[in-house]
Amino acid sequence: MINIFSFSLYIPLFNEEEGIEHLFNNINDGLDEINSKCDLNIIFVDDGSTDNTFQSLEKYFVGDSFEIIRHESNKNLGGFLKTAINHCDSDYIGFLDSDCSYSVSTLLEMLDFVSDGYEIINASPYHPDGNVEGVSKLRIFPSKVVNSIYRFLTKKNIFTASSICKIYKTNLVRKIEIKNEGFVAIVELLTKSSILTENFKEFPCTLKGRLFGKSKMKFINVIVSHLKYIYSFYLFKKTLDRN
Repeated sequence: MINIFSFSLYIPLFNEEEGIEHLFNNINDGLDEINSKCDLNIIFVDDGSTDNTFQSLEKYFVGDSFEIIRHESNKNLGGFLKTAINHCDSDYIGFLDSDCSYSVSTLLEMLDFVSDGYEIINASPYHPDGNVEGVSKLRIFPSKVVNSIYRFLTKKNIFTASSICKIYKTNLVRKIEIKNEGFVAIVELLTKSSILTENFKEFPCTLKGRLFGKSKMKFINVIVSHLKYIYSFYLFKKTLDRN
């Protein structure tokens, strides 16, 4: 099979030493199949970890398909996205959690839509055909409410703007200036990119609660950040509509 596009997958890590072996197994299970679909590079971005995350990455991920980037200090998800986009020289760029909340099999299915001309493929557990396992309903409900607001503002069929698991055409995301530093940067990149293209695919999938380590997100802080960005994006859209 001829590889018709190049694809770089970026995975952020911050103090994830405990789950590196599980991450290795998750990726290794689908590595050959992903390589059959595209020219693949997997890049791990250690975002200033203070444990042995970097050393564990060097131990498990050896070979030409893997690369490790190390931030000297924690730059959060906004910094991660900027690093990834500036670094990427592939046709398509993708992102995946290090805690295996989304399986590599999900990513494999998403890659199939690249050949159909989609410029954004978004993993969506909150899609009517999606599913969530091992996550508290107290966390899911407000998250769904926030995501429904993004769906209304973008006028796109976006049920899960907040998932990190996404594939973009690289040239598309290079047009976006990411202003947020925290988790909401993931949403900012999607919502602003979605305005620039009609070639958007929402892919229903399963989200699973993490098996190792602790989440770095503070729930209340995340909700407040979402509310601030919703207002910011509303003003951004209003300015575009006037122009």
